[in-house]
Amino acid sequence: MGLGSKLNSEIRRMSWVDICFIEWCNIALGILLAILIPRLTDLNPWLVLAVFLVLAAVPLARVVLRNS
Repeated sequence: MGLGSKLNSEIRRMSWVDICFIEWCNIALGILLAILIPRLTDLNPWLVLAVFLVLAAVPLARVVLRNS
């Protein structure tokens, strides 16, 4: 069993509570970074949106290509 298939099976066993906990930790990390590095809040929101879309393009493309 490869590492990828092992991680896949572990992720499939996660409950919605586990996934929500991970998401809340990500939100808390974002808030902590904004507090510790105030220059992050000065970024242009359109730039942040563009970076988000570029970073989200690969996983979204995999989902779309897998389902079609």
